[in-house]
Amino acid sequence: MANRTRDIRPVSPTTTDHPDWLGSLFVGKGPPITDPGSDDVLDLVRDLVEAFEAEDLSWCHWKSNEALAASASGINDLDLLVRRDQVGRCRALLHRLGFVQALQHPSRRIPGVLDFHGHDARLGRPVHVHLHTQLVLGDDMTKNHRLPIEEEYLASCRPDGHFPVPAPEFEYVVFILRMVLKHCAWDAMLMLQGRLSSSERRELRQLSEQAPRQAAHALVDRLLPEVGGALFACCEAVIEAPGGARSRARVERALVVALEPYARRSSLVDVPLKATRRVYWLGRRWVAPRSRRKSLADGGLVVAVSGGDALRRQRLVADLDAWLCRDVAVHPMTFGARPRRAARRVRHLAAAGGLVLVPDHPATSGHRPVGFPRPDLELDLDRPCADTPDDPDHRVAGVDAPTAEERLAAARRTLWNRL
Repeated sequence: MANRTRDIRPVSPTTTDHPDWLGSLFVGKGPPITDPGSDDVLDLVRDLVEAFEAEDLSWCHWKSNEALAASASGINDLDLLVRRDQVGRCRALLHRLGFVQALQHPSRRIPGVLDFHGHDARLGRPVHVHLHTQLVLGDDMTKNHRLPIEEEYLASCRPDGHFPVPAPEFEYVVFILRMVLKHCAWDAMLMLQGRLSSSERRELRQLSEQAPRQAAHALVDRLLPEVGGALFACCEAVIEAPGGARSRARVERALVVALEPYARRSSLVDVPLKATRRVYWLGRRWVAPRSRRKSLADGGLVVAVSGGDALRRQRLVADLDAWLCRDVAVHPMTFGARPRRAARRVRHLAAAGGLVLVPDHPATSGHRPVGFPRPDLELDLDRPCADTPDDPDHRVAGVDAPTAEERLAAARRTLWNRL
């Protein structure tokens, strides 16, 4: 019986698709990754900050600022808020620094939030930048509310280490509202998302110590009169000292009603949509986990690995998959005994914005069988890294090196430059 086209299993432990902690099943996030050297600043992050400062942009790292060192080292995502009229300049700077834009699944895209990924050789995975033009809050499934206070938020910023950050009272107010909308709804509590995570509790403690309460309440009265000081005090109470589920849900419902002018959808639409998406993405996590990944905004790519023996080619494909699969839609494929069916599948995945890695592509090493287009990039394990082949389209790159680590580094660098 002919073998079916099959995926190559990743070999890195960081690519686990089924984490063992229950909360991630519902919000669609895996366990945190801890890389060595978390106190260091990545060169790529330093270049990004310097470029933003040189352009005199109005920006800040707007949330999760209790762990700025982890953001500077690339372990945590960078959540950057910029002025809407400056987002074009920010995108140009990110592209100049080698960042690649990726797109969430249409049902997970959030207006005013762009995703970029950058490559730094010191980190074992891409650096992830969330570029925000709006303060969007709410449940992870819908992010239904926007606070129209971005100008005031940015105007309050001050330097803090490597990033500008908002004034404590601004960050505290936004944090409290975020946590109520995220954790105090009935559906969130039923899905075991009713408690703050350990990092959120640390952030709450830090902001509670730094933010003057009187200034925070005055800020709410001035910029968010729909919420008001009384309701905000109730929000503080259910976050700082969680009571019964009914009281927490009652406060969340009052906040949703108060923020109705800032909602993208009515609550009658948002509540069932959250539940539907939780169930849908939970199923996709187990049935087709790779379909949850982001697609490449500039179009998909077919990458063939040639040269060497089959084991070395498969190992390189698996290592590249482990490097990227948490962030973008990577599809390791083999052509096997049914190459024409596999070729159709490869074209389909690339057309959807995916990155397809193939260790046995028939159109490599100068061969071009009829019906099999050349790959967009060929990584040749028999050609030294410094060897530039006679290829007018620059589709072939040598990645051979004395050690496996050097070969992988060369393959990562070459692949990222093509993305």
